[in-house]
Amino acid sequence: MDTLVAQYSRPAFQNEGYTEEEQQDISQITPPLSLKFALPPISQPSSWLRAMTDDYSNPNCPIKIAYGTTTLAFRFQGGIIVATDSRATAGNWIASQTVKKVIEINNCLLGTMAG
Repeated sequence: MDTLVAQYSRPAFQNEGYTEEEQQDISQITPPLSLKFALPPISQPSSWLRAMTDDYSNPNCPIKIAYGTTTLAFRFQGGIIVATDSRATAGNWIASQTVKKVIEINNCLLGTMAG
């Protein structure tokens, strides 16, 4: 999980032309970027999720997913993480498997879309 988060995150502080004194001031007020997450004690998360949600292969699965868009956002000490699914549907028809549903509105604001 840390490897995945590291691919899509940036340090809380980057040298953007500040003097050394300004860099020290900023680094002291900026919280440290900690990418440590508590994970559930599941050895194979994808297999577990399939067993819990795949109605086709397991009619007795406890979670019945009919349809829907997933958008998640988490705030943590080092910033935020925003994630979505990437499938676009129209009724039962899958129009695309690769839709970008996280939309950068500006450098401080993100939006997500469904569909």
